[in-house]
Amino acid sequence: MNIQDNDGQTALHIATEGCRFESMELLLSKGAKTDIFDGKGNAAIHYSFKQYSSGPINVLAKHGADINLKNLKGKTMFPLALKKWRPELIESLLELGADIHSKDSQGRTVLHFAAKYHGNLDFVKYRVSKGVFSTNLNTANRNKQVTYI
Repeated sequence: MNIQDNDGQTALHIATEGCRFESMELLLSKGAKTDIFDGKGNAAIHYSFKQYSSGPINVLAKHGADINLKNLKGKTMFPLALKKWRPELIESLLELGADIHSKDSQGRTVLHFAAKYHGNLDFVKYRVSKGVFSTNLNTANRNKQVTYI
C-alpha cells in the first residue's frame, strides 16, 4: 500500500497528482499514509495543487491528512497554490483551517509568497481587508511583513 517507487512516490502521490478521486478514496480507505515524503521532499498533499480542482485536498483532509504539513523545504500548501495561482484551492485551504501564518524554513509567510508570485494583489488585498495578516518579522533577512497595504 505504501510502497515507494524509484522517485519515492507512493500510489497515493500519483493518484493525488492526477486528480484520481476514486483511486485516492480506495487507497486511503485501505490505509495509505498521507505523510510519506517522496524524493522531492513532498507528501501526497503537496501534489494536490497541480489541478484546478480543490477535490484532492478535500479528499485528503476528509481522511485526516494534515493540511498544514510542511514539505522538506518547509513549505505548506499555501506557497505552492499561490505559485500556480489556484484560488479555489486557496479558499479550500482557508475553509479547512489551514494556518495562514505558518512560516517556511526561511521565515516567509503566505503574504510573502502572495506578493512574490504573480503579484497576487487581489489575494493580498482580500486577506488584508479581512485582517488576516499581522506584523511579523522575517527571521531570514529581518524584513518586516506589512500589516496593511
